[in-house]
Amino acid sequence: MDKVPEYAAINESVEIVKQREKKASGFVNGVLRSILRNKQQFNQINIKDNIKRLSIQYSHPEWIVKMFIDEFGEDFTEELLKANNTTPKLTVRVNTLKITKEELKKILEDKGINVYDGIVEEALILEDFSNIEKSEEFNKGYFIIQDESSMLVSRVLDVKEGMKVLDLCSAPGGKTTHIAQLMNNKGQVIAFDIHEHKLKLIKSNSDRLGIDIIDAKLKDAEVFMEEYIDYADRVLVDAPCSGLGLLRKSQK
Repeated sequence: MDKVPEYAAINESVEIVKQREKKASGFVNGVLRSILRNKQQFNQINIKDNIKRLSIQYSHPEWIVKMFIDEFGEDFTEELLKANNTTPKLTVRVNTLKITKEELKKILEDKGINVYDGIVEEALILEDFSNIEKSEEFNKGYFIIQDESSMLVSRVLDVKEGMKVLDLCSAPGGKTTHIAQLMNNKGQVIAFDIHEHKLKLIKSNSDRLGIDIIDAKLKDAEVFMEEYIDYADRVLVDAPCSGLGLLRKSQK
């Protein structure tokens, strides 16, 4: 019998919370309806300082806006900020060691997937492709998910068959496997990373793509290694950086 008052108090507290939630949701809905009715007014940013205006308009911190303007100028910066606020497209790199670009396009289009050519030769842009990593084409190693900006790095490296290449910050292996692909899986790619679990990602990607010239090593590129003096034809250092290139990813 002593528990009855306790239960009553709990029920009363729950009811109070429900009433407050109802009032809060009503208030929020009212604010949103007001914004929709006066959308043009809310879209006007009456601030003369261009850095502050762009910061508010495109939801970027002022220091980033200023840095971009100093580096690229105002017109380019505004286009860059706009682009950062759009959802990135799903881009894959065709694994030409196993399939041609046209062959993969046809397979995917036959499945009802919208496929477009990217800027990079081996890049495809895909739309309406769900559960991509469970697809037969992915698991057969016909492609790897990779941004075109990342693909450009390996292209600039200008590798050739039979070369020795050092990739000093390699995990998870997108650029590493691309380098091996551009070498037609002939030569040697030594891939360093300081995290053992990330080296497993390189191995997993290499196996799926049918690449066997990558030697993944648990090494720190900041430590001098005499055995690699004058060893390689090409060296890639894709060191951890500011991460500003990932701003657009937040739109996903």
